Amino acid sequence: MIAVLMGYVTRFAPSPTGSLHIGWVRTALYCWLLAKQTNGQYKLRIEDTDLARSTKIYEQEILDSFRWFGLDWDAGPEKDDGMGPYYQMQRLEIYNKWVQQLIDQGDAYYAWETAEELEAMRELAAQNKQPFNYREQSYTPEQLACFVEEWRKPVIRCKVPVDQTITFVDWVKGETLFAMKQFGDFVIVKSDGVPTYYLANVVDDYLQGITYVIRWEEHLSNTPKQIVLYNALWFSLPEFAHLPLMLNPSGKKMSKRDTNIGLILVHQFREAWFLPEAILNFIAMIGWNPWTDKEFFTVDELIEHFSMERVQKANAVYDFKRALWFNSEYLKAMDNQQFIEKLIDYLYLYGDEHWKGIIESSDRDYWLQFAPYIKVRIQTFEQFKEYCDYFFLRKPVEQTLVNKEKMWVTNELVHGMLHACIHMLESLSDAQRTEETIKELLIDFIQTQWLKNGQVLWPLRAMLTWVEASPWAFEMLYLLWKEESLLRLKSYLNTLHTA
Repeated sequence: MIAVLMGYVTRFAPSPTGSLHIGWVRTALYCWLLAKQTNGQYKLRIEDTDLARSTKIYEQEILDSFRWFGLDWDAGPEKDDGMGPYYQMQRLEIYNKWVQQLIDQGDAYYAWETAEELEAMRELAAQNKQPFNYREQSYTPEQLACFVEEWRKPVIRCKVPVDQTITFVDWVKGETLFAMKQFGDFVIVKSDGVPTYYLANVVDDYLQGITYVIRWEEHLSNTPKQIVLYNALWFSLPEFAHLPLMLNPSGKKMSKRDTNIGLILVHQFREAWFLPEAILNFIAMIGWNPWTDKEFFTVDELIEHFSMERVQKANAVYDFKRALWFNSEYLKAMDNQQFIEKLIDYLYLYGDEHWKGIIESSDRDYWLQFAPYIKVRIQTFEQFKEYCDYFFLRKPVEQTLVNKEKMWVTNELVHGMLHACIHMLESLSDAQRTEETIKELLIDFIQTQWLKNGQVLWPLRAMLTWVEASPWAFEMLYLLWKEESLLRLKSYLNTLHTA
């Protein structure tokens, strides 16, 4: 990272028009890391000028999500530093001052065309095989009077210096230039008096002291227009970095409609009880190369190692399986006590009455006992909720699950093996209750009977858990111990006798 004399001031400026997307979080995270790394400031600004779609519900979701991740802001909603307000709809008077300056300088003007007239202009340009770039029109006094009588409401456009080439250094893309003759004069204030993204961002970033703008690559073409405004208003330019797009597995730009590729919205991760530190680590690695084989970073380590120079230029593919893997690795690393506390909290919140009854009637020491066996086998707490009530309940077991054909498991084999295993369990004392002892006895039985491991361990595990994926048979015998294990094994044996 290039050294800076003073810390960078960065910002993330979401629109509260929908649920927070995981791609937005990547942008916010990089802004936050850069500010923290340079002892600067990270600001959060709500861009609520889309009046038709902005809602307080989405705004609150954004704030809650960033708190969940621990990406707290130094200034923004609920934290005004004297440069606010940090809601654009509360800054209209501020924008009006600078818009008027642009008009007075001749750098902006009123444009009165209707949507239909603009479309006709586009069609004419297409017929002449020319690009449509709007330029200032000359209106007669009679036309202006007619527009007023028609109750037309003009927009305000910024005049593009067509003879200029805008050049700037982007910290991801490198040196970037745009010939301004390819751009038309663009709208900076809509007909309802609300400023557009171009103007509001420039004014806000300058007045709020933003020195480094990080945003998605799709905003790259907006940058030369905004530099025109920076120059016209005599504002100092921030530095720019445009992040590569996040693609779905099909190679297309990922959107909120990509519901078939896994979780992509932050509230979905929160409701599935993913660990925020795991998802933050996962997000950081999407398009950022730490130049090391290390994949797991604490927040402090991310602050230390992050740099914009290591953000890849190529678009990054979003892989939900990687998110699951990161979460599973963080679950494995959790302290058993913390793991069980979070698991029980999840089950209270998202479990049904069935699970709440289990929680109320079971011993917490037992939960702690099976924690190390289960946290290495699940990727999410939801998987525990769906499959793991075998730790607490007895259920009928399907013979098709027990008698696995490819392991040469038959009713005759199970019948004889069960009698031997039941006898073995009954002969054990509580002092012999160790996983190692049980495993040694089972392996010795398998070898003396000239059987394969799967012919004994698979049906035992199936009878104890009634699911295909669970801890090993000797682990379950150790956890359930004699009374419960014997009840389950004898219950299945009875089904064989009565079949």
